[in-house]
Amino acid sequence: MELDNAIEELNKVSVNLQLLKKKWTEIKKLLDYPASGNWSQEGKQQYENRCLEFNDILKAIPQIRDIKIRNLLPEHDWVSQGGRDVIDLGEPDMSVSFYSEIFEQGSEISQYEHALKRERRRLIRNQVQQCVEDIDKILDLLNVNLEEKNPSDPLKPEEINPLRERIRQLDGLMGDSVSRPPRWSDLNRHLHFGLVHDLNDIILLDWPSIKPSIDSLFYGNDPLPIITQDIGDLVDSADKSGKIGTSLNWTVITDEQFERLCADLLKSSPNWENVEWLTPTHASDRGRDLEAFWVYQDVIRGTIRERTLVQCKHRPNKSVSPKDIETLQNLSMTHGKVDLYLVITSGKFSDQVTQIVGKWNESNSRPKVELWEHWKLEQLLASHPYIIKLYGLR
Repeated sequence: MELDNAIEELNKVSVNLQLLKKKWTEIKKLLDYPASGNWSQEGKQQYENRCLEFNDILKAIPQIRDIKIRNLLPEHDWVSQGGRDVIDLGEPDMSVSFYSEIFEQGSEISQYEHALKRERRRLIRNQVQQCVEDIDKILDLLNVNLEEKNPSDPLKPEEINPLRERIRQLDGLMGDSVSRPPRWSDLNRHLHFGLVHDLNDIILLDWPSIKPSIDSLFYGNDPLPIITQDIGDLVDSADKSGKIGTSLNWTVITDEQFERLCADLLKSSPNWENVEWLTPTHASDRGRDLEAFWVYQDVIRGTIRERTLVQCKHRPNKSVSPKDIETLQNLSMTHGKVDLYLVITSGKFSDQVTQIVGKWNESNSRPKVELWEHWKLEQLLASHPYIIKLYGLR
């Protein structure tokens, strides 16, 4: 099986597993009432319906070698009777045993999720190693005569784009199987701006910190592969020398879906809080579709929360022009105190927009402005394959 197809299968399993975890969370809440010794016909019906839905999802999750999620959901009447017995007898050991048994399903799911991430690491290990080697070579070439260049000059596309592409591919390969190494966000920020001094920081600070972390993540305690008739066979038979695409098909979603995707991405990403979808699509949003708070730590000031307005522009086949975004000078007058204005597009920004925003940020005007093009979104979504699958982007 081709590497792309194998990763696609794992992504589907990951999506189904997220659905199963969500359903288990709903079921746990419904267990609280009978576990307290109570019983009602309505509660029993709700519980049994959720159990049927859980089982439907469970059928779409294949085993991983010798690991398979069993259906351990207890009978509603048994839980209610057991709850009364625990209360009547008042024995601590019995209480611990009872609650461990009715919530045992959670342990099954956690064990499977651990195994799924392990299999993904095994599948992509060779390609990750190749990516790391390619990045080393690119940085070596870019480092030649770097000191002679003006630190504020932008790098040429033919210089920075190969590095961006390999980092995007590395991000896509890792998916949600591992946490991102330290300085990963710094690396992405430097790639985004793409100036000579950004490259210098990548060479001296970012990559020297990231590379050892990747080696540790992929060459640590994972067991050797065992050939069996299950998802492990898929991993073992995959063409490890194949290529994986990094681009997404943005044309398959609507404007409204794009806004929802952006909201889902921010909600799933660290450092973003209180993400809200503000206006119906195509309504007069006056420069904002989402509102959120960007949260980070400052050594002196402690926790900083920056109010952020987000404008989403679904333009997969054309550039975003100045007329498509809110006039920067009007933002604070229209929306009050704003710390960050983030414009996200599924396409690209025109050179004029980039120049306007660059001059605005250089003047230290408020709010700060960030522009996320399609490649930035694809880079961020690499850590959330379930969102990619949810919206059918690949």
